[in-house]
Amino acid sequence: MQASPLNEPRRGRPTRGDSASIPVTVRLTPEERDAVVARGWQEGLVLSEAIRTALLSWVSSPPGKTRSTPDDA
Repeated sequence: MQASPLNEPRRGRPTRGDSASIPVTVRLTPEERDAVVARGWQEGLVLSEAIRTALLSWVSSPPGKTRSTPDDA
């Protein structure tokens, strides 16, 4: 019996749904990255999962006073 392509192990990163994911580059300061890594570690998330979680939280919240940067102080 010959193995079908569906049964063959896949190479590369695991998929995130039915379609291919699109890589996005984000520039963070060392402090921003450290804060995301620390929060992700507390919740058992790697950096990319923590960033996706934060983005999903932001886009699912009502528009308005969600921006918080040192310049806002």
